[in-house]
Amino acid sequence: ATSFEECPPNVPANYYLQIYGDYCYQFVFFERRDYQGALDYCNSFGGTLALAKSSNITYFLENEIVHRYYRHLDVWIGLNNLGGSPVYKWEDGSPLVYTNWSPQEDLSSGIGRDRCVSLDPSEGGRWHLNPCLAISPEELTDFGKTFVCQYSRVPFSSFSSQSSGQISGVTDITAESPSTVATLTLACPAFSCDLDCGMDGFKKNATTECSICECYV
Repeated sequence: ATSFEECPPNVPANYYLQIYGDYCYQFVFFERRDYQGALDYCNSFGGTLALAKSSNITYFLENEIVHRYYRHLDVWIGLNNLGGSPVYKWEDGSPLVYTNWSPQEDLSSGIGRDRCVSLDPSEGGRWHLNPCLAISPEELTDFGKTFVCQYSRVPFSSFSSQSSGQISGVTDITAESPSTVATLTLACPAFSCDLDCGMDGFKKNATTECSICECYV
């Protein structure tokens, strides 16, 4: 059973959503896109393409793709040299420190050309360079890939206040305004369910908007 309550609520909570470390990862295998199309998809849910910044994250992605989902084709991750720069950067703007390039890659081939990076699970998670954009349906067939999105986990509950005199969900009774009210927003309880709803996802309670252990049909 898996808890998805710390993942953004607009991301489908189904078999293809996994939690690792500080992030939720959505494995998108139902369509192939070029790099920009994949990034746009992740951005639409408030995330980005997976940032495989360490050997642990790379291993997690490779292991899930191969051993949980039984896939072996490479997937887009959020790394590129857009503008033809010899320097590759992650989608969040951070520099490249950890690398896992395939030995067959010639990084100089990307200088002066836009190159985007994919992770190859059949090669132990090694990275490959690829053209970023497909300008025709034929190129999308050749260059399009499935991909993994990454989303920041959100807390189970959050506090908000109408006054700056409120700290950590507690109203400061010394604040000048007597009408100051601390508002507590309760999150759904931790969700666990042994059903595998596939791409359909779980139903939600109409009143609380919390997930329930029933599949959409």
